[in-house]
Amino acid sequence: MKGLLGWIGNGNGAIQAAEVQSQPRVTPEDVDKLLRYFPIGTRLQYYPEFSESIRFDTLILAYALDEILVYANSSISFSQAEGETELLFATEKGEQRTSNLESFHFLIPRVTRSEVHYSSTAEEASVQRPVNDFTRGNTITLINKMTNGKVSQIDTAVARNVVLAEGCYAKQHAVYLQPSPETFELCDKREFTRIYTNIPASLAEAPESEAHPCKIVDYSEGYFRVDMANRDPLWTKLSKGSQIFVIFDLPHKSSVITLQAMVQRIQGDQIALKLTSILRGKQFKDLDFIDKLELKASFLEHPVTPKSCSGESS
Repeated sequence: MKGLLGWIGNGNGAIQAAEVQSQPRVTPEDVDKLLRYFPIGTRLQYYPEFSESIRFDTLILAYALDEILVYANSSISFSQAEGETELLFATEKGEQRTSNLESFHFLIPRVTRSEVHYSSTAEEASVQRPVNDFTRGNTITLINKMTNGKVSQIDTAVARNVVLAEGCYAKQHAVYLQPSPETFELCDKREFTRIYTNIPASLAEAPESEAHPCKIVDYSEGYFRVDMANRDPLWTKLSKGSQIFVIFDLPHKSSVITLQAMVQRIQGDQIALKLTSILRGKQFKDLDFIDKLELKASFLEHPVTPKSCSGESS
């Protein structure tokens, strides 16, 4: 484990006893959740002092567990003993085991940024000035944009700034952040509104090959989800990354719509597709922004689509 773990010495700015007692309690169950949503090595975004309109990139370099730096998620595990969750983490001096953490911090790199300040005088029309987001006590909100449109975020407080004296990131300027577990949120912040529908369609391996019936059950800009009930033989040939063609009629269109798509995932009878191109005349053209909006407008007009835009976001 040498090189993966390091002890925090006095040169790294040992935390004072008063800080330990005032920081929010982090239980082994909390650490388990943080490992799932804010794992070590994850590139995140943050915003300082509740200023949600500005976001910057950062990275979790390590966890500090009872003042021991752990640099790998695999070095942390959990066990149950007499109905109590115990936290186990490997160190250079052997395995540590506790059900009562005295302190927990995220370790992130300390970076500086500049803001442009405008003045009424011509000489100082625009001056770039350094901004320190990591003043002790400042609130830093960490954000991890996950898959399926989920976003996890948590508020933390700046505990201290250090220059690491040893370990994997020796000489790195870093910041210790105290998370507040009660502020953890898992939000659904999808980029586009999803429209639910039930439009008959077909899937085919090529535009002129055998058509396999399905139904388009929802749509968001550039994405379909289709239902292929009864596990049609084509279903067994599909996997993530497969190219497929979606063919369907729309009541107010004079021609059949043929789209090329890529399989994103398969869940039960439903297949999520990313649309890539549309047949125009005898050629496939990349699907552009207007094409995507036109499809949405057409689906909203379809008799089987509920007349509402209140579907969930995606």
